[in-house]
Amino acid sequence: MKASIYLSNGTIYAVAGDPGRGKASVQSMCSMDIPEGVLINGVITNEEELRDLLARFWKENKLPVKDVSLVVNSSNLATKKLSMPDLGVRRTLQNVVLEFADGARQAADTVYDYRKLRAKGKLQELFAVAADRSFVDGFVQLFRSIHVTLSSVDSGLNAALKVLEALPEMRDSTGLIQIMDGYSLQTILLAEGEYVYSAEKRIFSTPGTESFAMDVVRNISSTVQFYLAQNKENRLEQVWICGVSEEDYSQIREQVRTYGMEQRVERLSVAGALKGRAGAEASDFIYPLGGMLTGGKELNLLKAYQDDPEARKKRGRLMKLVLPPAVILGAGILASAALFAVNVIKSAQNREIEDYVNNPLNVARVLEADQLEIDLAYRQNVLNGLSSARKMIDSYPLMDSWVESRIQACAAGIAQVEVQSYEASTGTLRMKASTASVEEINTFVYALEETGLFARVDYKGYTFSEKEATYSLNISCQLNSSAGRQEE
Repeated sequence: MKASIYLSNGTIYAVAGDPGRGKASVQSMCSMDIPEGVLINGVITNEEELRDLLARFWKENKLPVKDVSLVVNSSNLATKKLSMPDLGVRRTLQNVVLEFADGARQAADTVYDYRKLRAKGKLQELFAVAADRSFVDGFVQLFRSIHVTLSSVDSGLNAALKVLEALPEMRDSTGLIQIMDGYSLQTILLAEGEYVYSAEKRIFSTPGTESFAMDVVRNISSTVQFYLAQNKENRLEQVWICGVSEEDYSQIREQVRTYGMEQRVERLSVAGALKGRAGAEASDFIYPLGGMLTGGKELNLLKAYQDDPEARKKRGRLMKLVLPPAVILGAGILASAALFAVNVIKSAQNREIEDYVNNPLNVARVLEADQLEIDLAYRQNVLNGLSSARKMIDSYPLMDSWVESRIQACAAGIAQVEVQSYEASTGTLRMKASTASVEEINTFVYALEETGLFARVDYKGYTFSEKEATYSLNISCQLNSSAGRQEE
């Protein structure tokens, strides 16, 4: 039995059981709240308190101390979706390193790994991650101090994608997955079952309030607009959500309906990734559950962290080929002074940005802009509905005085015509005609056919009235869809 643990800003989540390919057998799920300020954005800010909490958590829940997978979300994890030729694990990893190459990230100080999402012809799509070696080392030392041995370190986004790939209902689906984790909302966009895009947004509203539901709905609306801007053919009609209370879930669904959005909102079920039965609360454990799923080459930053020094030197030489020697030499000479100066400048900029973001006037403007965006989406939906209705109406013929005048023109000097009925649903027009000459009957029927108004003209003989000395006939016609609109 193994355990998988996820550390969020406010909660520790863990599952224990037997891992599996596409499905895991989970025997227990447990969680514990973390005091504010102990872990911020995946960065350990109070190691002593977090160590005590983890030790108590392990003891109370009797979790395994070996073969433990750690899943974490943090801005210290750089993620990319890449497409490249399949050249084997070693060559592919070298190419991944090059994709992350920049002046601030040195290969010897960084760990890299990837997971293959799917093959596309001669290319492969990858989910790749890069992290500072010190970031991974901090968690290794933390768990070692409570006598727990980690077997893998993974990003929360990759863990969530593994769970979604295991769910049958996600295959070939186009929709959004919204994962609420404390005050962070993770959005994942799938198109025909394939991972397209993800984003994380901080929600400042308090859960359980109407403004919280509105913030989530605004995020759904903006992501839908982003999807439509990509000129995607498939409609985005489904939204799955997890990590929210039943009250918030109901409010979100109600807000979506109120603003006329066409997306269906459902709770995410992870039952398809579990062996046996799973309660609705299991979806709140989507991140640690991903750490229990196996298959193919796994993304494991711990394995990259434990790589031998020689391999790190090789990657260091690879980076030297990428970065100009003059830049490397200059960076080495000016590193201390430059980093100190950048730190001072960035700190001041961050404070300025934070003051700007938290300014009540700016917050109100953002809320107003979001509201206008939702109103615009609603009006666009109404406009699309009216356009569809207009097209449907235009597909029906129009029985009006102009059509009747054309019929009378065909009968001029030949017969007397009276329109008896018209069925709009089928376009069927019934009329009665009378004429003094039997030879003129075919002339009149032929004239009707030549008008182009009718898809068919049915004529089934005539009767003769000796008293009035006239021939009477009943005619049934079906109007063309364009009938009555030629004059528009």
